[in-house]
Amino acid sequence: MSKRVGIVGLGRIGMPSARAFVSAGFEVWGYARRPEVVEVFRSLGGKPAPSPREVARNAETVLVLVLNDAQVIEVITGPKGILEGAGPNSRVIGMATINRENQERMARECAEKGVGFIDCPFTGGPARVETGSLTLIAAGPTPLIEACRPVLEVIGERLTPTFLLVVYALVLSLLLATTLATLAARNEGRLADHLVRTARRPELIPRTNDVHRLLSHCLQPDDVTGP
Repeated sequence: MSKRVGIVGLGRIGMPSARAFVSAGFEVWGYARRPEVVEVFRSLGGKPAPSPREVARNAETVLVLVLNDAQVIEVITGPKGILEGAGPNSRVIGMATINRENQERMARECAEKGVGFIDCPFTGGPARVETGSLTLIAAGPTPLIEACRPVLEVIGERLTPTFLLVVYALVLSLLLATTLATLAARNEGRLADHLVRTARRPELIPRTNDVHRLLSHCLQPDDVTGP
């Protein structure tokens, strides 16, 4: 794989991702709307592009790290979008969390242009990007995911295969519900000791650092009784 990568969206996750790729020896092309963001990217050693189209012309693998469905559709399929600059070996990695219909639409429109598409949402924040420890949830053809693995593993240490997507999503939903119930119970003064002891044992819920961190910030030592 070429040691070039493109990033469309240089925000909370995109900028630390750019920094991680530069540190790993990649030539990094990026696009952002705001001039001040572009200058920060340039100072990291990145190569600014005037549009997503130019990012795709210069890098076979492009990560899309924008905020929402509308922005994903715009930067991939809109005027001067990624598909206008993509070639036969191009790969698009959609890392924004968007609804299923739009995810399927992006995959279909990329396929019509002969461009590979992976839907790859993640868990974790900027600090985990820079340590290469995001948890990545990749959906797409297995050969395409494997081809993108050298890029994805710069920012993530665990690449969850497609067939575990539903299970993983259900587990995260359960943990979120447990967290909210725990906080609600604490506020009502009815916190169950066994629930808190479980939440404070990260070995019981591996790779759920964000949920555990939330509980750690919200619970006080006197909320827990017993061993």
